[in-house]
Amino acid sequence: GTSTSFDLAFSPDGKHLVAALAYGGLISWKRGDGLAEEARQPMESHIARWAAFLPDGTLAAVAWRDSLRLYQGASLTPLDTLSAEVHAAAFTREGLFAAGTEKGALLWRPGSPPTAVGAPGPAWAVAFSPDGGTLAYAVDEKIRLLHLASETEWTCQERVDGGVRTLEFSP
Repeated sequence: GTSTSFDLAFSPDGKHLVAALAYGGLISWKRGDGLAEEARQPMESHIARWAAFLPDGTLAAVAWRDSLRLYQGASLTPLDTLSAEVHAAAFTREGLFAAGTEKGALLWRPGSPPTAVGAPGPAWAVAFSPDGGTLAYAVDEKIRLLHLASETEWTCQERVDGGVRTLEFSP
């Protein structure tokens, strides 16, 4: 059967491509003369929504409303899982993850418990500033910026009708 691809990610070395395939989980291919399938990782009928490689080649994936899952590169060997209703995820170059969850934004360093940060409520979008020092997230149809070191937060007073689904910092 075929699956809708929600996200694609190339490995840092450009040799592998991974797709988050709706109800198909994750699939990876290796580049050569073409693309050859390398590995598959089913996700127990949950929707795979996001895939991204960390600079070290480790792959992260979000299974919709289930968890943030971390895999060892394109082999898709499971490494760690953050169990939460995850809507979105982002990471810093140092391996700190932000997860937008049903209850708010979480910060998570694999191997450690997650920490809730900022305002409570469904967080549908998260992003880190290029230096990793500020987290942008959206709760209650408002965009919020949280400076991690000082825990200072700024909130955009304008509501975004329909909510915010993606956030991105300018380089």
